[in-house]
Amino acid sequence: MATLFEVKAVDRQFYHDRLREFLPEKIIDIHTHVWLDKFRAKVSDDPLRAVTWPSRVALDNSIEDTQETYRLMFPDKHVTPMIFANPHTRDDDIDGMNDYISRSAKEYHCPSLIFAMPWWSAEEVEQKIIAGGFLGAKVYLTFSDPKIAQNDISIFDFLPHHQLEVLNQHGWIVMLH
Repeated sequence: MATLFEVKAVDRQFYHDRLREFLPEKIIDIHTHVWLDKFRAKVSDDPLRAVTWPSRVALDNSIEDTQETYRLMFPDKHVTPMIFANPHTRDDDIDGMNDYISRSAKEYHCPSLIFAMPWWSAEEVEQKIIAGGFLGAKVYLTFSDPKIAQNDISIFDFLPHHQLEVLNQHGWIVMLH
């Protein structure tokens, strides 16, 4: 694998002098988006209600790139990411993204969350989480009905009550922000 970015002498010195002893040996990164551009729609009519800067930094952020980033940034630490997809629009291949996350989580022994869509039924959310081996769901306001003005969106527009009930019944994680 090619090096993703150069770690300069000043970076290594800063890490050694200020971070190495401060950070624990084991780190859990609880919010890690992993994505492949091939699952993204090239054109969509959906309003963009989320930041898109990560895609400007990297076309893909594969599980391999994520692991390499941790190796470069924290060379003597063990970092475990909680991974989930990073869709932008309803036209993205959400199932493909979630399948990639599920496979990556199993291969790299990472906890993972499904990126849940608000139009899924309670049964669909439950089945997909179980089938994918996910620990819960990541939800985001981007996937609220596009007819709702951004400032009028409530949590239940992108995390419907029926999904929250299923997640609660199982004691699964819900990540939202």
